[in-house]
Amino acid sequence: MARTIGIIEEHKSEWEKRAPLTPDDVELLKELFGFDFIVQPSNHRIFTDDEYLRAGARLDDDLSSCDIVIGIKEFPIETFRRNGTYLFFSHTIKGQEYNMGMLKRLRDLGCTLIDYEMMKDDNGRRLIFFGNYAGLAGMVDSLWALGRRLANEGYETPLGKIKQAWQYTTLSEAKAEITNMGVEMKEWSEPGLMPLICGFAGYGNVSGGAQEIFDLLDPVVITPGQLMELDLTPSVEANNEVNPLSGRFIKVIFKEKDMVEPRDPEAPFDLNDYYTNPNRYRSIFSKFIPRLTILMNGIYWDERYPRLLKKDDVKTFFGESGDNRLKVIGDISCDVNGAIECNEYCTQPDSSVYVFDVDDGTTKEGVRGNGPVILAVDNLPAEFSRESSGFFSNILKDILPEIVLQEKWDKMEYLSLRKELERSIILLKGRFTTDFEYMKDYIDPSN
Repeated sequence: MARTIGIIEEHKSEWEKRAPLTPDDVELLKELFGFDFIVQPSNHRIFTDDEYLRAGARLDDDLSSCDIVIGIKEFPIETFRRNGTYLFFSHTIKGQEYNMGMLKRLRDLGCTLIDYEMMKDDNGRRLIFFGNYAGLAGMVDSLWALGRRLANEGYETPLGKIKQAWQYTTLSEAKAEITNMGVEMKEWSEPGLMPLICGFAGYGNVSGGAQEIFDLLDPVVITPGQLMELDLTPSVEANNEVNPLSGRFIKVIFKEKDMVEPRDPEAPFDLNDYYTNPNRYRSIFSKFIPRLTILMNGIYWDERYPRLLKKDDVKTFFGESGDNRLKVIGDISCDVNGAIECNEYCTQPDSSVYVFDVDDGTTKEGVRGNGPVILAVDNLPAEFSRESSGFFSNILKDILPEIVLQEKWDKMEYLSLRKELERSIILLKGRFTTDFEYMKDYIDPSN
């Protein structure tokens, strides 16, 4: 009997236009494996209902007959059916409070929950992800935010021509405009602002996407050590002629050893020890803040780790005697009050930035205020929905058949999945798998 795959309509946000599988890949999987597809109709998905119909899918709001239902973001609770199997980004592994009701419902209904986020190889690298597109959109939006902030401060620059990622028809269009802007910026001079220095916290897929956009500006690449030695005297000579590291744009990549140090002054930095015992380390990142124009945060963070940037650090640098060279923080990872403590809430693409005002510790929508502009959109890949969906679908189409064609799902020992996919099963028929048993405490804290 043919296996049936359901594709849910994304409900979390009106801005969520992505799809886990493109119509072309639906057609391919039907041809190769004989799968049936039921797609919930949607008037905001980047691919139209007609495209899925032409690919051979059926349209129906009722997905209860599907062997597996797939999506991107969290599903509405009423979606789940007893003993159902679901594949999506659940955002539950940190015990995110806003999703614990959903997780409890899945458990109580005896469902199987498979999470893309946990599909990892032996080195912890993800098999399937949107992170690079989060970085691409996040960098575009951060350059847009910088242009607006500078205009608010009285500087009319070529950056003012940049739009937000979602306002471009394609990624290629965005890249072309940013490339042209970079050429124009080479002729623009303001000694107090230039060079424009962008720091990237992290070096994974998220950071890589952001760097891909920033590299269109032909930046000079320096180390964190060189950043601390850079002469930022506000004069044309210091910025453009005398200093051999100078340039219109400068890029700095920060790794763990640049961001934290052992609390024990006698202990050497050890990356494995840091990830195993993060409590033994403290942040040293704040020393770089006065030298950055933009900070792009792409690191993984949970409460075990020291923060990259504390509110007190921001208040120090934007205080009366402080330095406010920093204009924008692009918090692509978007952990509220997390690595960037002054990230107070997540935003939507049409109202994507706010200022953390150091004078009173409040936030002010837009770019005006005494403090950094915070970009905190939590679904950035959706701003390039067509390209990001195509990238994701191209990977998923090779993974999904192995999951769908499994014969028995009663116990882990019956599965013939490769380890990378086994690791992604959070619930199996309503029971937490071994790696995720700790999550019982999140939904039943009294036990």
